[in-house]
Amino acid sequence: MLTMRGMCCTDNAVYSIIDTTTLVKPDVSFDATDSQDLSFYSVEKQNHYPRNSSAYTLPLANHLNLPLLI
Repeated sequence: MLTMRGMCCTDNAVYSIIDTTTLVKPDVSFDATDSQDLSFYSVEKQNHYPRNSSAYTLPLANHLNLPLLI
């Protein structure tokens, strides 16, 4: 399991990202350290990885793509 830390330090709830609307525990998870709406997070498969690869990126609100290796 790969865990990603959030941006600030208000709470430490752990969410799993299933799609852009559903947050449940635990497969791909990160610590949501603020209480904002997390529906803008989505896990997208990138075309430049091999077809049998399970590498995903998590597009953040600041347009940084962080690779998730699942």
